[in-house]
Amino acid sequence: MKNFFSYGHAARRVPAFILFVSVCAGLWAGPRETARELERKGSYPAAVSAYEEWLKSNTSSPDWASILLHAADIHPEVRAAIALLEKYAPFAPDAAVKRNIFAKTAALCEISGEIAKAQKLFEDAYAAAPSEAAMPHLYASARLLFELGELDRSEKFLRIVSGYGKDLVLKKKAAFLHARIFAARGNGLQALGSAEELTSSAYSPDDNEAILLFVYSLAHSLNRQEEKERALARLGREYPDSPELRLALLTPGVPASVMPLPTASSLLNPFGLAEESPALAGTPPASAGKEAAPPGREAASPPPEALATVAARTETPPGQGGLVSPTQTADSTTLGIQTGSFSLRENADYMVQDLTRLGFPAVVKEERGRTGALIYKVVVPVAAASSEQEEVQKLLIQLKEKGVEGFLLF
Repeated sequence: MKNFFSYGHAARRVPAFILFVSVCAGLWAGPRETARELERKGSYPAAVSAYEEWLKSNTSSPDWASILLHAADIHPEVRAAIALLEKYAPFAPDAAVKRNIFAKTAALCEISGEIAKAQKLFEDAYAAAPSEAAMPHLYASARLLFELGELDRSEKFLRIVSGYGKDLVLKKKAAFLHARIFAARGNGLQALGSAEELTSSAYSPDDNEAILLFVYSLAHSLNRQEEKERALARLGREYPDSPELRLALLTPGVPASVMPLPTASSLLNPFGLAEESPALAGTPPASAGKEAAPPGREAASPPPEALATVAARTETPPGQGGLVSPTQTADSTTLGIQTGSFSLRENADYMVQDLTRLGFPAVVKEERGRTGALIYKVVVPVAAASSEQEEVQKLLIQLKEKGVEGFLLF
């Protein structure tokens, strides 16, 4: 009986012991365990703070880099996540970790619209540990340089990716971006041939939808009916449910069910109006001269019906809807569709001239970038009363019909 009662007494003490151990474990849990628990509960700001507490005292841990990147991933505020990565980047234990931190920071900067900063960080990520693993970062840097209008540097980086990279999909992306550079420089036919080649059976089918849409749009602006019809036929046959096909089939005057997502690259004209007007591509004409069109060839004029449509819109008094008068400048009460962004005023003026010739009054807005340098943005003003989505979409489509991409500024 004594042994029985002793056993029963011990058994009764087991749950209390387990409870005691559980409480102590909770009290003794480190910041990392606390962070994981908070993350499971959905308390992400608190979880990030706990992870950061762990990061401060565990810089030599092999898990340090992965915890830092994870904390940035779950941070609910993009700019705060960028600040977190910048704070701890100097403590990176080696070049490969520093490369990953730079690349993650660059991706977040691009999301937040800090394109120039993102480009520099992608470039730094490649420079921190140049290797095959870093080639996507160099390509990303080239892509953003293209968006910023720095075509020479973009082309330089693309040559490295194409010449030394081993990833065939990435090399195809680089070749496509190179074709877009050709178009931006006014070499429309070269761009068209290069892009069409990339959709042949000699290459992987990756990104073919985007490339075919580019070919279709470029062929349209160059009046190359055969290439245009061929690209449209392939889109319909091979990618019948793609957004690219729907974009290609946009009909003037019909509200679009699919609209292109505005990106920084859309500020450069990628579709070959540069063939008739180099300025619209976001770069100055060839160094041999500053003609708006190749020698011996007049720049194409918009059809009369298009000019009539635009004229009808510009006759609307400012503040009553429609476009703002070309003599106005954009102010805080005026919305606008941005069609270009340049580091040189001369390039912005070229685009304004071309847009005006096409029937779209445009102005140049000067802004200071993060580095303090002036940025010249080309804007087609829209009076505030015309900010309804349908009205703005009509104007965006009219611009797109002329090969001009843009997005609404609020």
